[in-house]
Amino acid sequence: MKAKPTQRFEKGPAEPSDPGTVPTEMGPTRAERINRILFGVLRAVNTTFSLRELFDRIRRSLAEAVDVSGFHVSLRRRRNHSLYFPYWVDKMENPHPEGLRLDDDTSLTVQVANTGRPLLVKPDGDRAEAHLETSAPGERVRAWLGVPLNLKDETIGVLSVRTYAESRIPNQDDVELLSAISDHLALAVRHKTVEEALVESQDQYRDLVENIDDVIFSVDPKGYFVYVGPSAETVTGYL
Repeated sequence: MKAKPTQRFEKGPAEPSDPGTVPTEMGPTRAERINRILFGVLRAVNTTFSLRELFDRIRRSLAEAVDVSGFHVSLRRRRNHSLYFPYWVDKMENPHPEGLRLDDDTSLTVQVANTGRPLLVKPDGDRAEAHLETSAPGERVRAWLGVPLNLKDETIGVLSVRTYAESRIPNQDDVELLSAISDHLALAVRHKTVEEALVESQDQYRDLVENIDDVIFSVDPKGYFVYVGPSAETVTGYL
């Protein structure tokens, strides 16, 4: 009886301990880049003090992945059913300084706000660029991408980017990236809007109290004065 020939196996490359890891010499993966961008966005959400600063920081974080030469944030005005732009960075001036009415279906921004869904539009041949929210003189808009700022069941605004560089036309990956940060941004916008409104209200109240002719004062439960308005000195002659 003949012995079976011994089978020989070539030893292949060792399996990585983590299937999601990539050797460092290959550079950062797309997932790693997205995680870095998301970390930058979350850090901005938690460390900025104003909406303007927040939008500036998010724009800088996104610049690694998308063309942010045209970067806009619009927010909903409930009292007159419209959108306004608290943040606009672009090669052209904001063509909507008074805002956009939410019944203007020709606007891509309004379409995103009304549907609550992201929208990516690219020019098709000689398609009118007015459909891409108007371009700067001498500049060609290559694409427009907008994502809703959704808070629970409400769309409170729209984050949009307008692409001028042909080499950086956004794709579905970019739609997913902006959508991933939009919920965090929506929550931050709501919080900071409330904070800024509170500070403004406090400033207005302080200005009223400090300039009124009547004496305004506050006492604690024990009857001790904790605040006396500056008009008390004028009225009583005592400080």
